[in-house]
Amino acid sequence: MDNTEGHALKFLESLRLGNVVYEPDGNIPPDFLVGGEIAVEVRRLNQHYFSGDNADGLENTSRRLFDFLDKLCAASGPPKNRSYFLRWTFRRPLSLSNALKRSVREYLKNIDVDSIIEKESASFENSHLTLSIRPASKPLLTKFRAGGFCDFDAGGWVGAEYKKNIEHVCKEKFKKIQPYRKIL
Repeated sequence: MDNTEGHALKFLESLRLGNVVYEPDGNIPPDFLVGGEIAVEVRRLNQHYFSGDNADGLENTSRRLFDFLDKLCAASGPPKNRSYFLRWTFRRPLSLSNALKRSVREYLKNIDVDSIIEKESASFENSHLTLSIRPASKPLLTKFRAGGFCDFDAGGWVGAEYKKNIEHVCKEKFKKIQPYRKIL
C-alpha cells in the first residue's frame, strides 16, 4: 500500500460505511471494497505537463532537477571566502540529458565566483534552464547551496488546472478499470 492509498484507507474507515478491504481481488482494481458494495480506485491528483497525447506529472522533472542540482551543491566542497546560493528557473520540455548535466557541472566548476558582486545568471543552450548565483551573507558549509527554484509550468488558474488534471486522471483510471468492469 502506497502513501496515497494509506490516506484513502484512513478516510474510508472514518466514514464508517462498513468493513474496508484493501485489494479485495488481489493486485487488480479496485484498490478498496467498502461495506462489501462500494468499489474505490485511488489516484493522487497532481498537476501535469501535457505534450500531445503524453502527460507527465510536474513533480517528476522538478524532483530530478532538484536532486541533481542539490547534489552538485553538496559536492561543491567548502567555500574559500564566501558561499553562494544557487537558484534555478525552468520550463518544460526539459530533458535532463547527460550533455546538460555536463554543461551545468562545467559552468559551476569554472565560474569565477569572486567576480560576482550581486548576481550571475546563465542559460543553457537547447534547454529551458537558467541558473542564478548570488553571494550568501556568510560562509556556509559548502561553496554552493540550493537557494530555491521557479517552475514556470506550475500553478495557473486553479479551477482550470483542476478541471484539466481531473479529466486526465479520470481517463487514465477508466482505461485501467475497463478490463475488470462488470456490467450489471
